[in-house]
Amino acid sequence: MVPTILRKLGRASRSFEFTFRYLYNFTPTLAYKFGRRSLSSEATRVLEDLNRDGVAMTSAEALLGPDSCYHELNEAVSNLECKLTDQLGAARRSAQDQIATDQKKNYLFPLLGERPVLDIDSVYVRFALHKPILRIANAYFGMYIRLRHYNVLHTFTTSGQASMSQLWHRDRDDLHYILKVFVYLSDVDEGAGPFVYAAGTHSKKKLRREPACFSRRRICHA
Repeated sequence: MVPTILRKLGRASRSFEFTFRYLYNFTPTLAYKFGRRSLSSEATRVLEDLNRDGVAMTSAEALLGPDSCYHELNEAVSNLECKLTDQLGAARRSAQDQIATDQKKNYLFPLLGERPVLDIDSVYVRFALHKPILRIANAYFGMYIRLRHYNVLHTFTTSGQASMSQLWHRDRDDLHYILKVFVYLSDVDEGAGPFVYAAGTHSKKKLRREPACFSRRRICHA
């Protein structure tokens, strides 16, 4: 009984700014305070938008410059999709025939598998760890952070009703802080399911509502 209560208290304490920062992340917070790096003008603008709205838009060229590995990333994904042509075709048919469930998002196909093994030499990790991206993330959190997950998702358009994460939702691991970077490798218009975010619903703001949404824990934002 006592260990169970302690575990619950530990999880709950992570949702409070003070304990999250100065108990669980004291060392990375202190290290960043004395080792922070300056940001470019574009990175500064992105950070300001993130702090204000919880979302910011830019381009690989504007943020990372002409020498980034964006084109290498695009080529690597194209080659990977060619190798997975049959699997992608089967997944596309499945997405049209089935309704997404709590166990599977049929409209998403993870090209790197469900749990990619970290390879620091791969273009996927090298792109995610570009210094401008890291510095924005560090500045947003006010501490040194780490890469937790990466993948390449091929998204299928479907004709059925929106379901699961296509609805308003909050990610399950977003109990306090989380920052995701979405990089489009093909053009996306209104008919292709563009990413939509409700500005001001991040942890630095206090806008909270309960829309019609998907959430295993009924924690939603709108």
